[in-house]
Amino acid sequence: MNFTLDVPSAPTNVHLVVTGSDNITVTFDEPLRSNGAMIIKYKIEWSTDEFFTNLSSDVIKSCFLREYIIRNLTVGQKCYVRVSASNMKGFGETNVANPPYCTPSNWREFSKTSRTNICDLRFEEIQNKIFNEREGNGMNRSLDGNESSDTPSRRNYRRSYGNLRRNFRQLFQFYPRLAKSIKRGLYLVSVMINSDRILVTNEDVLPMVEVDENYGHNLLTDFQWFMKLTFVWEDLKSVRPNLERCSSATSFYLRMKIVQAAIELQ
Repeated sequence: MNFTLDVPSAPTNVHLVVTGSDNITVTFDEPLRSNGAMIIKYKIEWSTDEFFTNLSSDVIKSCFLREYIIRNLTVGQKCYVRVSASNMKGFGETNVANPPYCTPSNWREFSKTSRTNICDLRFEEIQNKIFNEREGNGMNRSLDGNESSDTPSRRNYRRSYGNLRRNFRQLFQFYPRLAKSIKRGLYLVSVMINSDRILVTNEDVLPMVEVDENYGHNLLTDFQWFMKLTFVWEDLKSVRPNLERCSSATSFYLRMKIVQAAIELQ
């Protein structure tokens, strides 16, 4: 019986993806028919015209690697791509990518506004929001930093804020039972006040969770980090796995304990 070796059919599922301002990633699958011999390599060809008159090419000398990045392309110029497979007999038919071409580009090619101007506009938008909110609360300041007139609402705000600070200082002096007998350590405490009422547990103490029984003297950095954590307060459970991957952090252990305490406190 005579055995005839033939070239393989064309690779399947050839796709293009723009992965940079000057590069394209080509992905493909092996041919449906190898025609009697194992696939040993693939050829990637690309050109600026659909007829591939002036083309460039490269060979992937691996039957398992079916991805290739075409680099150093011209920004904004179409790049047509086709792929072929080879066995011991040679290269077979080519298969044009789907879509047949991609255009390497970046956002600067389409935006008439520079990145600096975009940041300035965004900052101005945030500044205007803060300005309007402060104006609505009677705490408006002029743009040069001078304070506006001392309105009654602003005086009431200062008075209530001052009372709140004094109340916090005096809270544990007049009501020592709010803090149950605890040993020396670092604790996370929730203080929720509404008018003259304060939230306590069934044991008439403030909600409290121990963070760590050992702590250093310099907690400012960790405290500032904890303040930022309040912006994702509702997503603490999803933050914890991400923090576990950052094992190189200086205060990794303490911050993990803080997150765990906050989750328990919720």
